[in-house]
Amino acid sequence: MKKTYVHLISDSTGDTLSIIAKTVFAQFDQVETKQYLWALVKTRTQLERVLAVIRQRPGIIMHTISNEEHVSILEEESKANNIPCVEVLRNVVRKVACYLKKEPNPEPGKHHVIDKEYFKRVGAINFTITHDDGQYTENLRNANIILVGPSRTSKSPTSMYLAYKGFKTANIPYVSGVEFPKELKELKRVFFVGLLICAKRLVEIRKSRLLSMSEHHHTSYVDEEKVKEEMLEAKRFCVKNGWPIIDITNKSVEETSARIIQMYYSWRKKK
Repeated sequence: MKKTYVHLISDSTGDTLSIIAKTVFAQFDQVETKQYLWALVKTRTQLERVLAVIRQRPGIIMHTISNEEHVSILEEESKANNIPCVEVLRNVVRKVACYLKKEPNPEPGKHHVIDKEYFKRVGAINFTITHDDGQYTENLRNANIILVGPSRTSKSPTSMYLAYKGFKTANIPYVSGVEFPKELKELKRVFFVGLLICAKRLVEIRKSRLLSMSEHHHTSYVDEEKVKEEMLEAKRFCVKNGWPIIDITNKSVEETSARIIQMYYSWRKKK
């Protein structure tokens, strides 16, 4: 397996770089990367500290630096060490500028300006944290999305990802034999989604969870036949209520969330 260092350098938070780097290196099999994220690099002194590490551990440089002097320094360093230096946004910005016939204003961190969308995300995150794992079910009329599923079906991480995208999301565990809160079924302006998973995979996840808690007893919680029954019961419950279902087996939180958002907008359009 090929191993390489990747230096992600940004004069802002580095979120864009991280996403792009993840997408790029996912295209290559048998490649292991050690990534360094250098965020808020705005001064020459800060840049020199980064370069000192790059000289010790040379590897691909990817950056979203807007300061032309700093860009030149990075390019000189990459030539001296015979390593690539990639400006991940410049070509895209140039093409857009050409089409718009306008010059860009590459102010550092400009895309992180505090606006209505920012406060919407913060509000959604606070809402989602408050209503995690079935908490405060009497106060969910303001939710956009409610996720329902058995224990360990990625409800919480999916909820938080959706919240980061600006959706007020709650999640309710489906527990066999326990009555589902009646007031929730009456919420007509909230989008419900059922999350299910292959029983065998769920048993593996649950066993790992129990081991991390130093629990070694075999219970119905990790009995594959019982878990299959639990999944089937949860599926029937969702179908009965007319809620769409997503099988999260082998799906990342990002994939599941993207599908939920797509379904949410389709549901809202019909409403």
